[in-house]
Amino acid sequence: MKSVDAVVLRKNLGQYVNEAYYRGDEFVIKRAGKPIAALVPLEDLKGLIALKNQGLKTLRRIWATNKGVSLEAVQKDVAQAIQVVRRRR
Repeated sequence: MKSVDAVVLRKNLGQYVNEAYYRGDEFVIKRAGKPIAALVPLEDLKGLIALKNQGLKTLRRIWATNKGVSLEAVQKDVAQAIQVVRRRR
């Protein structure tokens, strides 16, 4: 992933959009050296949105299944599951 300063991007926006669209390049946009945004091909963004939505659906299903379960019970189950996985290694 390449980096581009926001001022440079603003002056050459068409060039960077073309690089993202035609070559599939990805850019981290920086202001004063700090990452603030990204420019990515639209298909990549669509894939990320789909993954996010799938994860949210899974979380909602888990929340619905465990409605009314105490936080302590969940933490205990998670700790036990971690122990099982570590023993299998």
